[in-house]
Amino acid sequence: MEKRKYPRVNLSKEQFRLDENGKIYGVIDLSQKGMSIKVLDPEADLLYFSIMRELTGMINIDREKYPVTVVVKNAQTYRIGFEFKELPLKTAKAIEEFLSPKRLGEELRPMHHEKGLIWLHAASSTDVLVEDQKYFSIFVHNSFVQWNHKLGLRTGQIEASDEDYAEPLSPVRLETLLLEPDPIADYTKVKLAQELIHHSAMDDAIKSWILSELKSIS
Repeated sequence: MEKRKYPRVNLSKEQFRLDENGKIYGVIDLSQKGMSIKVLDPEADLLYFSIMRELTGMINIDREKYPVTVVVKNAQTYRIGFEFKELPLKTAKAIEEFLSPKRLGEELRPMHHEKGLIWLHAASSTDVLVEDQKYFSIFVHNSFVQWNHKLGLRTGQIEASDEDYAEPLSPVRLETLLLEPDPIADYTKVKLAQELIHHSAMDDAIKSWILSELKSIS
């Protein structure tokens, strides 16, 4: 397991309304298995989020509300991680469409571009980091695909860190990510990254280079 800091966006249009207290929380990460929310008032809110507690609420995706039942899996000062329980078909379909690599790729927008360093971001903590043609990292669907000129291509899973980020209101933060590399590069994760990059509007030369490296195990 590797522990590294990466820039992450702390703002989200997606929201979760907890039935028990009626409060609305911003969704940080969303996947077909679960989600994380950000907590702005830990003293008042954390009492609702004890580990393994089952909760109900509504998730707002594209201005539409969908019912969810969740189980608390991880509770930090400013971040709560949930696992979904048997999503209603309509909710599951909405999340699937929201997280499609085609849509996420089309939504990638530049967050930083300076001296060969590029950072692109889309919904649900989807990020692409590029340094000249020496290195790239693609974070999507709680997985990562990375390449550098010394070690080549690798894939793996992203797990939540126990380290809290201390500025929940900051639009951008440095977040500690736990990276669990796969024993060998995972073709499914590479295909996901390929589709994401293919549908992005990034510079054609950079896009072609990334796709050429991703094709190395296709």
